[in-house]
Amino acid sequence: MHQQKKGGRAGPPKVIADKAQRSNISAARADQQSWCAVYAGQACIGHTIRRGRHGFEAFDVDDKSIGVFADVAAAANALERGRR
Repeated sequence: MHQQKKGGRAGPPKVIADKAQRSNISAARADQQSWCAVYAGQACIGHTIRRGRHGFEAFDVDDKSIGVFADVAAAANALERGRR
């Protein structure tokens, strides 16, 4: 479950490497996956796709690309910022 930190700020988004998998995985393992869903609590806020040497492309829940990022953690953080 997504818990609030002191000061009312939520923790980092959870990255899921496979639709069937529903547990938190490390960003290092997510970097090895070609597709990752990104969750804030129980709500899916988007997904990422590996674009080879270019990095990871992030898509919001409407499948609109929000950019290409160096790693999956940066892409997940951009999705989190975009939903506010």
